[in-house]
Amino acid sequence: MSGKLGILVGGGPAPGINCVIGAATIRARLSDVDVVGILDGFEHLMEYALYASIFGGVLTLALLQYRAFPMPRILLGRTWAERLHQPKGAVPYGIALAAAAMVVYPSTSWMQGITG
Repeated sequence: MSGKLGILVGGGPAPGINCVIGAATIRARLSDVDVVGILDGFEHLMEYALYASIFGGVLTLALLQYRAFPMPRILLGRTWAERLHQPKGAVPYGIALAAAAMVVYPSTSWMQGITG
């Protein structure tokens, strides 16, 4: 097996993290997997949060507009479209999160380190 492994750690004290990193590194190297150090892993967090908020707002407004009109005939019988068209239905905010990730992640130093 070959590939790359990166471990991103953040937050407060983590007494056992060095053991976890060491064990994961040993196992990865035994499996012929490169281990990549990730520095400044949370550097783009605010940029990501901003994009996620903007995309979430746009998605919500578009969905409200979609729900304001009758269901398009071409989408009748499609479960996903009918679920989105329900007035009390949820907003699939995961789409906004994924879109924000696709915009921000390629520019992060750790993604550039993983992809070479």
